[in-house]
Amino acid sequence: MILLDTSVLSAALRRKGPGMASAPTLEALRALLRSGARVAVPGIVVQEVLSGVRERRQFDTLKSVVLAGYPVLAASVGDHVLGAQISSTCRRAGVAVATVDA
Repeated sequence: MILLDTSVLSAALRRKGPGMASAPTLEALRALLRSGARVAVPGIVVQEVLSGVRERRQFDTLKSVVLAGYPVLAASVGDHVLGAQISSTCRRAGVAVATVDA
């Protein structure tokens, strides 16, 4: 199963259309969806996507699109432990990674 990140959904859901930097991301997403691969969204990504929305109507629209389009996966305690291990491994290697992204 492939999990979509906030940056991918943000690029796909922009109201004003994708910028040039988003084009490769959107093409990769389209190809992924055409392939029939199993795709889901982590619960934290739903929260991140909806957190930046200022207008209630837009919030409701995005919520229905994101929640209707893909299954939402909630993290387990084991997922959080693994995320902490990934974060620590990256930090030891000199790679900065946000906790939520790990």
